[in-house]
Amino acid sequence: MAEEEGRVDRASSGGKEGVSTRIVLRPQAVRDLDAQAAYIGRNSLAAAARLLDAARATFEQLAAAPELGARQEFQHNTLRSVRVWQVRGFEN
Repeated sequence: MAEEEGRVDRASSGGKEGVSTRIVLRPQAVRDLDAQAAYIGRNSLAAAARLLDAARATFEQLAAAPELGARQEFQHNTLRSVRVWQVRGFEN
């Protein structure tokens, strides 16, 4: 994941030609994802690779359709627009 510098850029299909939505993964998010892949990789390198592939595909989906996911209620104001979306294609 680190080789991508934590960014996923994709053109938005929101009807605005040339407009791009960018997903920026904060360094802690990249570390968390890498840690999960390392943990899973202790038992299966193939499963760890599937997790990273599924996460990358999910980030691309979110870049193309940023309104996906359900809004969550948080007490902290900076989190009021946070949406939650499951990494697809990597079920337990």
